[in-house]
Amino acid sequence: MKLRNFMYATMIACAFASCSNDDVIENGPDAKGDASLTIGLGVKSTKADIAAGTETAVNDINIFLLEQETNTVISRVYLTSEIKSEYTYTFDNLEVGQKLYCVGFANFSKEMTSVPTSEVINVSGNIEGTNLPMHGLSGDVTIAAGDKNETTLTLVRDLARVELVDLTLDMSQQGDENAFTAGTFKFNFISASVNMAPESSTVTFAKRGENSERSYAVGDKFVGGLTGWEWNSLSNDEQNNSYIVANTTEDFATYIMGTTTSAVSVTKPSSIVFYVLPNEATKEGGEYSNDNPTAFTLNGTMEVEGAVRDGQTINNTYNSFYNIEIGKDGAITGQDAGAGILPNKNYKISLAVAGIGGGIGGLRPSLKVKTVVEDWDEVTQVTPVK
Repeated sequence: MKLRNFMYATMIACAFASCSNDDVIENGPDAKGDASLTIGLGVKSTKADIAAGTETAVNDINIFLLEQETNTVISRVYLTSEIKSEYTYTFDNLEVGQKLYCVGFANFSKEMTSVPTSEVINVSGNIEGTNLPMHGLSGDVTIAAGDKNETTLTLVRDLARVELVDLTLDMSQQGDENAFTAGTFKFNFISASVNMAPESSTVTFAKRGENSERSYAVGDKFVGGLTGWEWNSLSNDEQNNSYIVANTTEDFATYIMGTTTSAVSVTKPSSIVFYVLPNEATKEGGEYSNDNPTAFTLNGTMEVEGAVRDGQTINNTYNSFYNIEIGKDGAITGQDAGAGILPNKNYKISLAVAGIGGGIGGLRPSLKVKTVVEDWDEVTQVTPVK
């Protein structure tokens, strides 16, 4: 009889325990290990797929899962393979009711054991656009029971893209000062390059709840450079081009004063793209200044026949250099003119050659510039984190 009573008592105790556990699950915060969070990766800016060997590639990534209020890391993962479209990764064993967010660092080529407050990015030459450093924060999420929890980790590229999209010969844009009134002008593309690009930049990463922008401190070393460079003079015949796209094929565009009525397209390589570190200008009193601005340099052969200027006739061939300050010269759409080179921007540059240029002792070259500044296309990659 006593044994039977003991069995009844045990069954009742188990029933109470079962009810108590159900109450904890419904209340949420006291339950552990029964929820998961799926992370979707998005590279600001595109809807295109992540693909190896492209600007959207994520070759390796550190993802940290943190508590919102304390910024304590509760889990992390370092992924080095199969990071592609429709690949997902999920954090499991989470507590219901936790308030979480993620930070990520892609293409830094190393495992990070803690969230860095800053990181130095080094670039020593014309890097390929298939391993671009990126970082970012996700949206906030409060964990509910089950596996339906989701948030998006948006990555931002820590470099800029500079592209020469259009190149023409157009002497109609030379202006009135020292203008040619007659002559035949022939221009052949030799090279395009970037000079005075930062070799290193220290990125101070944004934190949740604070300024969502990044802060970049440019190093004191620069890739390339122009010998004796001054923006308003022409000591540019000897230059060191670390970032350069060249073409040895001669294909002259011809413009005849008084006969040619529109800009003439100059043949150039189909793709002239450079990836450079940010080089932002300092703004004081509404004006921007930069002691070491990054230059885009066009080099070409200019042949002049029967050119008339100020009563003189010129017949000559020039090794011509034309320099512009990226993010400042010409008409700029997409950012303040003079702001310099900003991260995750695509600088689409259109140039019109409107002067003869020259090397040592040459006249100041003339270029008409139009720059369109855009965010890169937005890339989305879904990656649940396990």
